[in-house]
Amino acid sequence: MTAAEYFDLVDRSGRMMRSGNRGSIDSELAPILLRIGAKPDAWGDTVSRFGAKFRLAAGKLSSLRNFADQLRRRWFAGVATARAAFAT
Repeated sequence: MTAAEYFDLVDRSGRMMRSGNRGSIDSELAPILLRIGAKPDAWGDTVSRFGAKFRLAAGKLSSLRNFADQLRRRWFAGVATARAAFAT
């Protein structure tokens, strides 16, 4: 993901949350979400409750496992959310 795509994702996600259209994904946002492995239908919930769902890291389950290994940790908060929000 390029920096421009990341900032676009953040901007569009913020607009989605602010407008109250949490269940409605911008048609231009869906391809970005799919490219990073996120499930578009779960994105609104993932973003709106991000701080409550994840702690130190967020992303695909495999990415969380790799990051935990790098830090010599057994696991991170957010395993169930990672399964629900990101493709395997």
